[in-house]
Amino acid sequence: MQWAAGWTSSADNGTNVVANLPRTGGLADNAIIMANRQTVGVGTIDPACAPTSSVSCNGVMLVLGAPANEAAPASICYLESGTITISSISSTNAAGTFSGSGSCLNLSTLASSAFAVTNGSFNVPLLTGVPGIG
Repeated sequence: MQWAAGWTSSADNGTNVVANLPRTGGLADNAIIMANRQTVGVGTIDPACAPTSSVSCNGVMLVLGAPANEAAPASICYLESGTITISSISSTNAAGTFSGSGSCLNLSTLASSAFAVTNGSFNVPLLTGVPGIG
């Protein structure tokens, strides 16, 4: 099932967006956007930002070819430069754009390749808490 949602975190004052796009063969592609703000504005992507971080940062990660059984995906991609813009945010919705360049790592061959995102956008409902917690 295709879906996208977001949430804000009072612990780190961040806004998070996650999207899932199913592919054939039980695989899916996922996008994770982490913005170091809960207000309208622009943030510069931090190449060290990771979704496992306990502090808010500006980052975009793509997980490509992720199997439903949570085994390793085919590739993981990070933007290493660029921006995330929140153009509107309320208690129920967040919208904005992102762009930049980075690299993808193929986890089976360990080959790295460059990629770029232009005109990336999000417009998602905001959940009242972090998904899967409480």
